Amino acid sequence: MSTTRGQSGTAESSTTSMLFQCAVPGCQKAFRRKEHLTRHLKSHDTEPQYVCHICGRRYARSDVLKRHVEFHPQYYKPKRNFIACTRCRESKTKCDEETPCKPCHRRALPCVRASGSEANVNAEGGTAPESSTDSLSPPASPMHLVHEESKLGEHLARDPVAAERRLGVYWTEIHPTWPVLQPPAFAESGSPSLLIASMAMLVSWLEGDADHLELFPLVLEEITQRQLDLDPPLPVLQATVLFLLYGTCCLAAEGMAPKVIRIHNALVAACRFAGIFATQRGVVFASSHAEAEEEYQEQRHRLAFAVLRLDAYLSTLMDFPPLLRYQELSMPLYQSTCWVHVDSEEERRRLLDDEPTLRKNTAFSFRVHDLFGTPRSNALAPPWTKMDYHFILCAMQSGAWEACHQSIRSLPDDLHSRTHSQDFRLTWRAYLSTWASGLENDCQNYFTVSRGDDVTPQTLLLWHMTALRLNTPHELWQLQGRYYNFRPAGPPPKQNPHDSLRPWQGAGVARVAVWHSAQIARIADSEFELGAGSARLRLDPLLLPALLQSAAVACVYAYHTRGCPLCDAASPPVDLVRLFATADDGCDRLDRWLAEGAGLPNWGQHVFTGFPLCQCSLPQLSRWFREFLAGDELVDAAMMRFLGELKAGWW
Repeated sequence: MSTTRGQSGTAESSTTSMLFQCAVPGCQKAFRRKEHLTRHLKSHDTEPQYVCHICGRRYARSDVLKRHVEFHPQYYKPKRNFIACTRCRESKTKCDEETPCKPCHRRALPCVRASGSEANVNAEGGTAPESSTDSLSPPASPMHLVHEESKLGEHLARDPVAAERRLGVYWTEIHPTWPVLQPPAFAESGSPSLLIASMAMLVSWLEGDADHLELFPLVLEEITQRQLDLDPPLPVLQATVLFLLYGTCCLAAEGMAPKVIRIHNALVAACRFAGIFATQRGVVFASSHAEAEEEYQEQRHRLAFAVLRLDAYLSTLMDFPPLLRYQELSMPLYQSTCWVHVDSEEERRRLLDDEPTLRKNTAFSFRVHDLFGTPRSNALAPPWTKMDYHFILCAMQSGAWEACHQSIRSLPDDLHSRTHSQDFRLTWRAYLSTWASGLENDCQNYFTVSRGDDVTPQTLLLWHMTALRLNTPHELWQLQGRYYNFRPAGPPPKQNPHDSLRPWQGAGVARVAVWHSAQIARIADSEFELGAGSARLRLDPLLLPALLQSAAVACVYAYHTRGCPLCDAASPPVDLVRLFATADDGCDRLDRWLAEGAGLPNWGQHVFTGFPLCQCSLPQLSRWFREFLAGDELVDAAMMRFLGELKAGWW
């Protein structure tokens, strides 16, 4: 204790010696900083140098004189009074004198200033307590906030009851699979007619109502007009995403593909300009409360990942290069429960508070790097969630597309029969295997789940479609673009595709591709059990194109396979390999067939109910696919055209 006191006394004496003492006789004041002493010495001046030009009073300091002058009547600056808009009052957001104000402009909401909504705002921009006793009741529904003067507003006003019902259907049927919007923010702030019309158009299409055909040109017209804005409000970007979801699900409709591509290109450019993909460069929402700021940032995160998802899907369906690179996405990715199932503001805050700090601070681009690149010391530890792996798979599409198209232009036709040093697909096949291994380790039994949640089938389908592109000749994975009329019809190539299929047929990558096509068929078989009118089935834009791609690979492989016991009685007995088995079923026959080609692949859920994948079973295989594709006239016609070319020997 004595040592402590001694040290304390030494510190006190040292501190006192460092003080700046006032040298004026009789003044005992001391200051820690010299500039404070200099300011104090002015108070000892016999005649202060700063004089008020109105009353002649003198002051030793200029800032004191400035405050004095402001109290003269001719220079008095009272607090400014202006009418704050209704929305800013309800959300306790700082308003401004512009019309519309900045918060309403960014939300694309009508800016209404009621006579009883005066707010006293001082020169610093703060909102003073309001003296008005008028009370404002919140809107009963977002439908009361639509712009009635617009065409969309007039259309929605025809039957507001039906519009309200469709909003309810959207949250129960569409939102679980495509959580683009945030329910608390939507309910509290209201929404413009464009966003409500986009939601209603999706629900109308989902229910088979013809009203979506009338809404589609109106929504397209307004979105096209809004593309001219340099900084479109957030609800406009959200409505554009929902429009693209509708267009992606209806991509085979006549004239739909060019519209979707044009709107998608403009959406990605607008999001880049607004900083949606890079949070730190984004436009800060004009709110005086941190809670509103967090809510706005979460809406931006949902929008960014929805754009990434649609970008990956469109690239896979149309064989166009993805517009997004994962390096652009610098925002964190919250856990799936927080990102999807949030029904109230209280639940959202509770889930956000439970998030690990490292997950909140780790950008999505680093998550992708941690899976494939050099491990970092501060990387987020496993297990990761299913949504993590879904969006990482979406981010992989740009590299996979580049590797596939580089191989078309720079590698020989017999690429699939041997290893080539310039084949970049080898790297991306390894990346895809790393992704699948990580998903199985972090989400146990993920591949053996029959259906899982609403996003699981789309994750698996995207995985198998990516693997097919990396393991098949480009003629096979470019079929869907020709059959869905994504490109204008042109003359057939001078060289028949079977010239490049011959070396591929006997290579190991062909067997890998056949197994992935069988997994697509297994998923489709499980999904179609939900019924043709299932919302989950219709909201999966990958299912039918993936099944068509699976049919092309399986039928071509079967057409060129001969010598099974059914078509050649003299052939020796051979082991049947169950193709519908997953890689984690522990099937030794499947492993030997994939590695060595030993055995005969069997198509079907079970060996006894299936049939061998051979030329003699091609009619049975085509009937199996047509049972699922017959519900869509366009894809069924594409399947029939392909089978006709196959029988004619063109493949």
